[in-house]
Amino acid sequence: EGGGAARWGRVGQAGDRGNDNSAHDVDLISQGEWSEIVLLGDTTACKRNGASFPETLRILRQHSEAAECASMQLGETLFSRLAPGTRLRAHCGPSNMRLPCH
Repeated sequence: EGGGAARWGRVGQAGDRGNDNSAHDVDLISQGEWSEIVLLGDTTACKRNGASFPETLRILRQHSEAAECASMQLGETLFSRLAPGTRLRAHCGPSNMRLPCH
């Protein structure tokens, strides 16, 4: 998986990413580059991205909680990528509702 038309968008760049949910995350980058591909969320790119990861999307949709949270704009499911040497400041989310998996 991962070929196709999916495009990595830079965190903090709303135009690249398709929405501005990550605009606040740009302040977490102390050096380097952080990018992501949103699979479930409110970005219009999700359909295109999902087409590049059909098996991952199928598995995610078996967990209705993830899909429902994304549709209600309470969260999103994505692949996150840090370029070599990237450093992020310590951070946490606003609640324990989300589960980051690394």
